[in-house]
Amino acid sequence: MNNQLTAEVRARYSVRGPRYTSYPTAPHFTETTDWDEIKRRWRDANADLSFYVHVPYCAVRCLFCGCHTIITKKRDKGAHYVDYLLKEIAQVGTLTNLSRPTRQLALGGGTPNFLEISQMRRLVDALNTHLNFANDAERSIEVDPRAITPEYVDALVDLGFNRFSMGVQDLDEDVMAAVNRPQSEATVTEVVNAIRDRAPLPINFDLIYGLPKQTESSWAATLKSVLAIQPTRLAVYGYAHVPWMKPHQKSLTRFEIPTDTLRGRLNQMARDAFTAAGYIAIGFDHYALPHDELVTAINTKTLHRNFMGYTTRRGLDMVACGVSGISAVNSTYTQNIKGISDWMGQIDASKPTWYRGLALSDEDDLRRDVITALSCNFELSLDQSVDGVSLKHHFAEELAGLTPMVNDGLINITDSALTVTDLGKPFVRNVCMAFDQYLTGTSTNRFSRTS
Repeated sequence: MNNQLTAEVRARYSVRGPRYTSYPTAPHFTETTDWDEIKRRWRDANADLSFYVHVPYCAVRCLFCGCHTIITKKRDKGAHYVDYLLKEIAQVGTLTNLSRPTRQLALGGGTPNFLEISQMRRLVDALNTHLNFANDAERSIEVDPRAITPEYVDALVDLGFNRFSMGVQDLDEDVMAAVNRPQSEATVTEVVNAIRDRAPLPINFDLIYGLPKQTESSWAATLKSVLAIQPTRLAVYGYAHVPWMKPHQKSLTRFEIPTDTLRGRLNQMARDAFTAAGYIAIGFDHYALPHDELVTAINTKTLHRNFMGYTTRRGLDMVACGVSGISAVNSTYTQNIKGISDWMGQIDASKPTWYRGLALSDEDDLRRDVITALSCNFELSLDQSVDGVSLKHHFAEELAGLTPMVNDGLINITDSALTVTDLGKPFVRNVCMAFDQYLTGTSTNRFSRTS
């Protein structure tokens, strides 16, 4: 058995695969789903809520981006979009019970702070009207540090936002110029200081490894600078180069994109740097300071993974508003229309803005729970039973297929449990793929590499 992660082993498992922010994954949602069943499950839903609002607008396109965005500098579009968001939020209240406690709110994009302060106030006022926020609700917002002022920060804090997330990606100016996101370290630091001057609120940084022009030297400098700023949480993602899906990424091929071997080294550098500095590794791509709620969630086994990555509360129904938003309610998934005109048309017609979805089967639910347990806790109890059959027997074929990962020291399998080793944690996505019934025969070209 290997005692260290060799280049050969890393290369063997560096394949394209889902990040499992849902199971089944989004490619398997269909436009021909049973909409009556989905509506019934929404009506019957009674779990507490997580609420997501998607703001798609960005002033400039970042060339690495894989999100659903609309590029425009016309700020009046934000006001018009908010008009429709307010209508959609009200209409969602006719589909499911919004009086349930809302435990989490997240605004993502795009660029939520594309909205002017007055537009943001209108949106938050509507959310406060229609939702029943718990006293300890987490209210997070993703902000572009290049496009926010101290005055805007003050407004967001006054509106109740108590967690900030920034898409920093990298602090090397050559790298950021290459991906059409010119951004200085000073700009990021100024925004962090503006938040901290107002209140001791948690701040998350998103970083990306595998971008054009990244080297071990440049990445080491970025990691050092990030540690000096000391965000509360970090999400470190591998760049997904999928120009056949995102044509704007084609322009990045004029630069040298890191090889799979270099990507693996950059990922390991981040893990080593952050854990050495006292951050706790969360799952396979997050890090948090010891006092953060994510660490508490690990210790209490309530860590969850959804379309926003790792979150602190399991068992919530997630409702999404805005173009392209994905909801996960009572064993269903629904995705909103991506085209803004069509999305607005559905709202004007007082119809759900969904265009594809999925009603999960009992087997889907089981496998979703398995994948959640593995990606959050790195272990799966095989003593559990389903209809009188233990998971060990229910998944006998899948467990047998994981033998190579056992031999490579990435996982251990006993009669009672499957456990991912420290060596194997960066490859937990590979373990999850073994339990994915939908993956066989599906093209993985849309996914990022597992390392």
